[in-house]
Amino acid sequence: MDERNQEETRVLLYKLIYQVLIEIREEAFDIKNNKIEKLSNLMHNVPLQLLKADCNHKELLEKLKAQAESIGAGRWFENAIKQL
Repeated sequence: MDERNQEETRVLLYKLIYQVLIEIREEAFDIKNNKIEKLSNLMHNVPLQLLKADCNHKELLEKLKAQAESIGAGRWFENAIKQL
């Protein structure tokens, strides 16, 4: 079985999420799905940001909100937050 410890497994999972979002973004670009491309581009770095020891979650969320608004996805972002 896998010999990774808890921390190594946590890092691996975040990196897998990052990689999946990159692949989703690439596929969305290929099939010209602008909405999914924008959203995956917006979110793909979040897992790596969360891995940083000095990550401020509130600041990250505010930054994402501003970025969402700048790409025309502000309404989507607000609705997504409300649903959670």
